Amino acid sequence: MPKNLLIIILLIIAAALAVLGILGFQKSTGKVDPAVKEIADEYVISLVGKTEFNKNYVFDFDKSEECKDDNQVGGCYIRYKFIPAEKYGDTEYLFFYNFSNNQVAIANNGVSVILPSCEKDKNNCNFKVSFEELKEIARQENLDDGIELIMYNDEIVAEISYCNLETTENRKKMYVSLQDGSILWSGPNSECQGII
Repeated sequence: MPKNLLIIILLIIAAALAVLGILGFQKSTGKVDPAVKEIADEYVISLVGKTEFNKNYVFDFDKSEECKDDNQVGGCYIRYKFIPAEKYGDTEYLFFYNFSNNQVAIANNGVSVILPSCEKDKNNCNFKVSFEELKEIARQENLDDGIELIMYNDEIVAEISYCNLETTENRKKMYVSLQDGSILWSGPNSECQGII
């Protein structure tokens, strides 16, 4: 095969891959208006700080709803991942963008949520307890709804909770140290809705 023909074929393949990459990027980012993302980014930065945001938070285009003012009424739900928590499953934080006032808020049903921050964590995200150990603690306490990382007393902890919407039994939440697995707080799960 002549050298010129080989170069042309390689250039065509490279151009095709570049076009596919651009189309894939547009597909994933095209469902969220860039202005919405910018406002959401600024809101999360206001909660955790710019350094923390740049290092440890990323907008989740795949799990966020389509979010464009021209084809939706009310607002949309968008998600951010906390990167250091990936080894604990999908620790993502849900936000709601309101089209009527162009504002973002944590979608938390009125319950106070403090987003995790390695910058503010006294252990600097040096987690020692594994996901498997957290799951075992959850099983021992009959809690299995989910594990999420939050700030509690200046450290990032695992929030483990259970919420049965059909009964009031065992609606419980606890905070577990990611340093030694100790239970730092345990009490009723005030986030449960349903039968009271």
